[in-house]
Amino acid sequence: NKTFLRSAVVRELKCFVMAEDEAAVVSQESDAAIKLLLSNREAGCLIGKGGSSIVALQTKSGCRVRVSKADDLFPATQDRVVLITGTFSAVTEGISNILESIFLGFPEPAEDGSDPSNRLPGAMAESKLITLAIPTVAAGLIIGKGGANIKLISSKAGAHIQLAGKDRQIPGLDERLMHITGSFESVASAARIILEKLGEDPANRYEHMSTSYRHLTAFAQRPFAMLPQMPPPHGRGMQPMMHFPGPPQLPPPLPH
Repeated sequence: NKTFLRSAVVRELKCFVMAEDEAAVVSQESDAAIKLLLSNREAGCLIGKGGSSIVALQTKSGCRVRVSKADDLFPATQDRVVLITGTFSAVTEGISNILESIFLGFPEPAEDGSDPSNRLPGAMAESKLITLAIPTVAAGLIIGKGGANIKLISSKAGAHIQLAGKDRQIPGLDERLMHITGSFESVASAARIILEKLGEDPANRYEHMSTSYRHLTAFAQRPFAMLPQMPPPHGRGMQPMMHFPGPPQLPPPLPH
């Protein structure tokens, strides 16, 4: 009868809504990870004296933040690696806080406890370049057919996004660099969308869940002067990024 059918439809709708709500909770609480490159000075400021700043960041956001050592750089760059892990919501909060500090220049805490962004309102609107290291396997998903996805992400976030080409990929390293340029709001929005993309499929996760790249010593120890330089990122005190125009040749073995 009609009453029975109506009750059945209501039950189905309730089940559907509950499933949608549970899916939303899972997406927010699922494991997430993202890697960010910082100059040595920025990484030191992020850590803080005696690790005080990084501890405060982790407590505030609920994520875990690891930073590579000063002499352990991302291959073919002069930058240290920051690995942010935790739930999706915690990682989103963590990277947003780090980006805010970058745009504000890692200011010292105010004695009155005021928000630094209120003291430097124009800094958040300046255009700066941020570099992420993303899993190579996720590149196709992020780019999309004919570049459709990356154009959509760029349009939604209001940021310029550039993914390093395959010809610049270092043998043995299954990560590619992504450069995002824009205001704080644009860059933070783009980073969040990228994080969402990485979480769409477990196959897009990082294989190398570490900030150390010492296993790529042949490339990490290669003199930077031997590599062609990209133009230095504008708006930051970051060292020029290096890149390979093609697969580099291994250096000759050292004499015994």
